Amino acid sequence: MSKRVKFVQAIKSGLNQTDAAIAAGYSADSAKFTGSKLMKEPEIKRLLNQVGDEQLQFDDPLEYLSHVMNDADMEVKYRIDAAKALAGYKHAKQDAKSKKAQQREEAERVTSKFAPLPPPPYALMK
Repeated sequence: MSKRVKFVQAIKSGLNQTDAAIAAGYSADSAKFTGSKLMKEPEIKRLLNQVGDEQLQFDDPLEYLSHVMNDADMEVKYRIDAAKALAGYKHAKQDAKSKKAQQREEAERVTSKFAPLPPPPYALMK
């Protein structure tokens, strides 16, 4: 197993970059620099995004937010942020009307004051 794969596994297990570099077999003296350098490499980023042999891909942003929110391995901060972002799409605000709807209602209210009265009903007399 290569050092890079060991580094990715250590990161996934929860170690920070420095400790993951040391666990992967890199020198402790340069572990901070090496960990930072490795995290910027596209190959490492790709490996970190993989789950088992499958790579995570989402076509819908809401699907991604839902995945992050329900992922028990994700940091709580990110799960809460995803839940907040997702809530606006899943649950509509109570009594929230669009600006156009508010303008339309206001126009109807104002025009109803000055609208001509309907004609009186006609009654047939016998």
